[in-house]
Amino acid sequence: MSESRNHHLDNVKFILILLVIFGHIVPRLGISRLGDAIGVSFYFFHMPLMVMISGYFTRKTDIKKFWNSIFHLLEAFLIFDVLLTIELWLSGNFHFSVKSLIIPRWSLWYLVSLIFWRTLIQFTPSLRLHPKLIIVISIVIGVLSGFVPIGEPFSFQRTFFYLPYFLVGYFVGKNKESSLSFDCIPLPIAALFLLSFPVITFFVDFPFELLLEGKTPYYVFDYTLWLLPLFRMVLYLVSIFASFCVLKLVPKKEIAWVTKQGQDTLLYYLYHTSFIYGVMFISNHLFHLPGSFIAVLGYTVFIVIGIWILIRIPFFRHFPNIVSYLITKRK
Repeated sequence: MSESRNHHLDNVKFILILLVIFGHIVPRLGISRLGDAIGVSFYFFHMPLMVMISGYFTRKTDIKKFWNSIFHLLEAFLIFDVLLTIELWLSGNFHFSVKSLIIPRWSLWYLVSLIFWRTLIQFTPSLRLHPKLIIVISIVIGVLSGFVPIGEPFSFQRTFFYLPYFLVGYFVGKNKESSLSFDCIPLPIAALFLLSFPVITFFVDFPFELLLEGKTPYYVFDYTLWLLPLFRMVLYLVSIFASFCVLKLVPKKEIAWVTKQGQDTLLYYLYHTSFIYGVMFISNHLFHLPGSFIAVLGYTVFIVIGIWILIRIPFFRHFPNIVSYLITKRK
């Protein structure tokens, strides 16, 4: 493995994708209330931290490299959008509408938002503003975006909701003397803070998942309108701190197989939805699968191993960018 790799962040990325997979299975199998609470608790930090890491590795680059990276993201989006549409059609859950053409399917919103964030970084001129001020401005934009009555189309809400996390990672990564960690947090404090989330989501009757996903405008919620911007602002602070707590808890040294898989996080992210559709198809049409907490852990492990085996096959490893790969191979 190359010494230039950041083993710490590779470890973190792999753990985050495990949590994403687990969190996506839980609501589809309807396990116990405790299991639901644990699944929802991951939303406080798994995608905020994943977006933060994306920002950390984003740099302004020459225009050719930039457009190549954007094309690869767009190519992967289109290929998996078609794939997920076919899977929905085969399961009888696809209903064509104009809206279905402008809403990214399931987890593909992340690719759409990533294209926007990278484009923003590439073409925004250098501002003579302190990075902290820019992050504060992005939080204000994220809070105000909830008032816009556009939800999932073009990943609008999520793009602006997650923008502050991306910029936090970007500015930390831009400072060569900084690293995406927060070592001053005591280990017990970090652990207790993260363990508090399942307790909160279990005992507090509040639509945490809907708010934490960042895809829903304020008018959908049955709450006093002025409270929701306050909730979102508090959520930014809580999620950023929770993300640093995760970074504190995850080992920084290389952990053989785990670190290696962390390099392929995007492949796991792209393929996991198809595997979950497969699990749901088996449960709904072949034989009922148990929905216990332990069972969901088992499905998560099964999906991870399945993807690991799949991406060891060259075709499936290159499938998200198969057009680019074939063009490059012919040259």
